Amino acid sequence: GVAVENPSSDNGIELLIEDYPFAVDGLEIWSAIKTWVREYCTIYYKNDKAVQNDTEIQEWWNEVRTEGHGDLQHESWWPSMQTCDDLMEACTIIIWVASALHAAVNFGQYPYAGFLPNRPTVSRRFMPEPGQRDSPNWTVDDEPLEAFKRFGKSLELIENNIIQRNNDKKFKNRTGPVNIPYTLLYPNTTDYTREGGLTGKGIPNSVSI
Repeated sequence: GVAVENPSSDNGIELLIEDYPFAVDGLEIWSAIKTWVREYCTIYYKNDKAVQNDTEIQEWWNEVRTEGHGDLQHESWWPSMQTCDDLMEACTIIIWVASALHAAVNFGQYPYAGFLPNRPTVSRRFMPEPGQRDSPNWTVDDEPLEAFKRFGKSLELIENNIIQRNNDKKFKNRTGPVNIPYTLLYPNTTDYTREGGLTGKGIPNSVSI
């Protein structure tokens, strides 16, 4: 394995391979997402009973299991969605897959696939115009807004950590022989211009997964 549980570490997990960019950066992003989800959920779900009595949550989870993954609906590993921990774990995984994981496994393809001779039988149209944008008015509740601000601050800290690791010469795998820094999991939260483009760096808030 590449990691072991360690309650004394910052994220509860100790990586056995220090120079592993995806694991190091990804663990920080995962931890930030998990903290944000926990802070948000605890505002509205004070105990397990609140999760059990939320009919929309229960119907949503039933649809995820029986319709989204009907072939696996009877597997024993499905969370029962009866506790706050069940809800927070499910939400954390969904956000991680649709944002950071998608960025890490998808956007690294562009330097190769963007060179047409590498894919001579495939052509692409221009990207569509941006649609709905994020808005500061997504909720009127003060508590989740404050929690979201803390989430943003934690992502800014992760940005700085990634830059420092990319500049540290002892981590050979972060730049490789061509000296290109690893930025697939760089949050890019502080760049409001987005001039680099999604394939340059930055984790998208994807709803297409």
